[in-house]
Amino acid sequence: MLPIVTLFWPAETPVQTTLPLVCPVMGNAVAAPADLVVRYNGIEFHLCCDGCDDRFIAAPEQFIEAASAGNAAIGVFMFDPITGNRVAAADAKATRLHKGILYAFESAESATRFDAAPTDLARNAQREGTSCPVMKTPIKNPALASGFADHAGVRFYFCCAGCETDFAKDPAGFSASVEAAPSIAKLVASVSVDAKGGKKRLMPTCAGCAGEARLLADGQLPSLWTSSVRFVSVPERAARFRATLDYRVTPRLSLGIERNGGQEGPSDWPKINQDLGGFFSKSDGDTPILPRGTWFITPERDAFPSVVLGITADRLSTPKGQAVFLTMAKDVQNAPITPFLSAKFSTHTRRVAFPFGANVMVGDSFTFQAINDGDYTHLLFTHLGPKFSTSLILARTKYVGLGVSFGL
Repeated sequence: MLPIVTLFWPAETPVQTTLPLVCPVMGNAVAAPADLVVRYNGIEFHLCCDGCDDRFIAAPEQFIEAASAGNAAIGVFMFDPITGNRVAAADAKATRLHKGILYAFESAESATRFDAAPTDLARNAQREGTSCPVMKTPIKNPALASGFADHAGVRFYFCCAGCETDFAKDPAGFSASVEAAPSIAKLVASVSVDAKGGKKRLMPTCAGCAGEARLLADGQLPSLWTSSVRFVSVPERAARFRATLDYRVTPRLSLGIERNGGQEGPSDWPKINQDLGGFFSKSDGDTPILPRGTWFITPERDAFPSVVLGITADRLSTPKGQAVFLTMAKDVQNAPITPFLSAKFSTHTRRVAFPFGANVMVGDSFTFQAINDGDYTHLLFTHLGPKFSTSLILARTKYVGLGVSFGL
């Protein structure tokens, strides 16, 4: 299997909003992403020039109170204040501007609840937990958290989906051992630099099927729709052509379909309405479409790797059936390299393989990827764009191919 490398802007890109932002200090219009960003109480403030950030940090409430009297947006809250889940304004079902802060909502129902008591539901914590209260994972950047909850005047951020459920059962117990600090942080934002050393961070999503990779934006899948097309000059007809279409169901979960090239002769795979299990375990290239999915269980954090679970049917190394994979990836500190290791289970052969490889950034617009998928070694060289990428492929180290991918 050899999906295309699909890369987008990095995890530190600030939240986008459809409203123009103004600097809370000077009142000047600020384009997002800005060069100066301050995060305070779960809100991102974009500053217009050097010095504004230091002045804002020295007296944030003073500037917020003064600026919020107008009708301009001076900051963007990074979470749905009702559900506590991470949400970007560009993907929200509804937004509200309240005292200068733009709030985004996952649903119209959340917006309605907010409208009933905006003062009570707006930002109300000025101290933040320094780690996830459930998993104890350090949270140095709230923009990478999956969600938040307030307890006893402290805002706690969760490292991954599911932690909020456990926390709700015993908030006092879970928060007892978590340190709290003033909720203000300054960072220098850039469309090509992340907060850990000035390089783009590759997150393999399909290392179990030859190394498709994506970059998360703010720890999320950046595009609502992602599509790819690939052709490789391999002898097997089923593996030559591949097309995929994915939809982002949640910020870290995408589900989709794929179509591979057909076989030369008649197929022996069962019909889906006759034998559902056999359809998924024996299907070959003549199957019109098969499901695929990718779940970013957690992005990379300090000493912990990114973890990805998925299912795919790419025919380059899975001639029949589908592959279920679990992938871990970890950046090499101060180097443009991201090694990854995967466990891949084939529904057809019933065996487990252990693909491995590495992504290497070449400058700011190219990446080289090498992977052994358990049977073959593949090489990819990809030119990156913000929403579009093109890959030259050397499958099994001898068959040339080309792939393109784009996000909407």
